[in-house]
Amino acid sequence: MIVGTSLFEGDAAAMRRQRSAMAALPRLPGVHAVNVQFQKEPWVSVPGIETMPALLSDSVTAAGPGGRRKPLTRELFDVLAQVAAARGHRYFAFVNSDILILPAALEAIEREVRQTYAISRHDIDDLDGDVREGTLLTAGIDMFVVSVEWWRRHCRRFRQYVIGDACWDNVYTAMMMCHSDGIILNRERLILHERHRAPRQDVTSTARYNGFLAALDARYFSLWCDYWVRLERARAQGLPEADERALREEVFVWRRSATAVLQQSIRNARAWLHFRRPRATLPAAGRR
Repeated sequence: MIVGTSLFEGDAAAMRRQRSAMAALPRLPGVHAVNVQFQKEPWVSVPGIETMPALLSDSVTAAGPGGRRKPLTRELFDVLAQVAAARGHRYFAFVNSDILILPAALEAIEREVRQTYAISRHDIDDLDGDVREGTLLTAGIDMFVVSVEWWRRHCRRFRQYVIGDACWDNVYTAMMMCHSDGIILNRERLILHERHRAPRQDVTSTARYNGFLAALDARYFSLWCDYWVRLERARAQGLPEADERALREEVFVWRRSATAVLQQSIRNARAWLHFRRPRATLPAAGRR
């Protein structure tokens, strides 16, 4: 399986977390890791991980200037699918660059053959320390595993979100669960993330852009929100895994509805209006 990520230039602590996470990838059986970068330098790399300059689009083009240059989700997934197919792999995976994948993640994937998998992380204090402790975070997804064949048939559904900002993982998960036989792995300790202070992102151009796209994908995002609220309630009640799986299958159903289409059209118009207003203040080079 191809496992792809996209390293970025950060402060000393961010670089240490990325190096620790990437050091574990070559030790995983049957995994070939690739670090997908932009076609033009500067590139960020670590020893032992293949660097692949392939990306053309970026957050600056999509959302406007502000913050570091970030990849776009759909393009990154497309690249990984192409690489996986060219090298004879049935699946590709994407993982955030500071996530350490445990062998248990591969074992969980092998136990059930699915078209897609979405995996939640455990937060721990130190990737280089005792990894047995941690807190499971169900609100987000930090690793996706996707069948190449399935992605080729359904990639048109997915928008170009900015990686590293909110919403995209929830929307992508909802889409995969609605249109595949996918599974969400969020009970076991499968992938690890070191706790660190995250900068406030809700006021950045990329956060606004992802929020805009999530409004366009509101029907999927609403399904995720419904699932997560009910999942947390089930966890609090101590319900078994079978009940959680039944919940996933109940919630993630894509229903055709003329009323829903009309409501979404109204949301889209409002989203475009609110997104265009702040973008009007950006320099011309940052606009689409």
